Order: sequence, then structure tokens, then C-alpha cells
Amino acid sequence: MFYVTVILALLALLLVIYVRQMVKRNKVIRRELQLINEQNTLMPQPVAQAMRMVEQEFYSSEYYRSLRQRIESGEPMQAAEWSAVEQHLKPVYPNFISRLYNLHNLSTHEYQVCLLLKLNIPPTQIANVLCKEVSSISSTRSRLYGKVFGKKGSSKDWDAFIATL
Repeated sequence: MFYVTVILALLALLLVIYVRQMVKRNKVIRRELQLINEQNTLMPQPVAQAMRMVEQEFYSSEYYRSLRQRIESGEPMQAAEWSAVEQHLKPVYPNFISRLYNLHNLSTHEYQVCLLLKLNIPPTQIANVLCKEVSSISSTRSRLYGKVFGKKGSSKDWDAFIATL
């Protein structure tokens, strides 16, 4: 009976520690989301215009056109290609990757989905490039929304959020 009591006490202690960690993590995520929202709404007009111009230049660049052609072909991307995507994305969205990782510890698959969403790649093409089913990509997106926001959301909700980062 003594051992059962000790084991139950340890389990209860572990549960309390886990809950405290989750509450702490949720506070950090809420602060990060609030910061993102404030930065998006309080951005001076000239800065917002300059950022839109950088985006337009990127989306009309030869690199982006060739990347889209590569993705549309449906061939899986190699590690070097993922690194190139990151390097080309950083000047356009300098805080995107760090904000993403501040919100959630992403797996490689989740990270790649988010990168491609930020590049306006449709889910069907994301599925082809990552050699997954479209339903897998959809569930990844909705699952990420749930993990970050702590409530059920659709894959389109996640897409809209990624667009704001």
C-alpha cells in the first residue's frame, strides 16, 4: 500500500509539473502572438510599402519563377534546395523563421509545409513535393493551428496566420 501511495504521489507531482510547463508555454506563445499582431498593426506606412515592394520583387524574380516550375513538376526537393529557399526567403521576410520557431518546436515536415505556404504554394503541390497525401498536408496545417492557438482551427486558418508572419 505504501508503494502504491508513493507511485501515485510521484505521478501527481509529474502531472503538476507538466501542467505548469504547459501554462508557461502558453503564456510565451500568447506574448509572441501579441507582439506579432502589434508589429503588424503599428508598422509605419512607408515601412509597410517598402516591405510590399520587396515581396513583389521576390515574387516576380527569376528565382521564384524557377522554384515554382520545380515545385509544379512535383519532384521532391533536396536538402540544398531547402537551404536555398530559406536563404531567398530571409531578406523578404526577415523574422518569419524565428517567429515560427518561437511559437512551436516544428518537425522538419511541419517547417517545410510552413515555408511552402509562405511562398504561396497550394497544398496539392506541397503534397507532391513532400511526397505526402493532400490530406496529410491539410491535417498538418490544422494540427499546427491547434498547437499554437490552443483551440481547434481549420487548415485555412493556419494558412491565413502564416500569411501574417
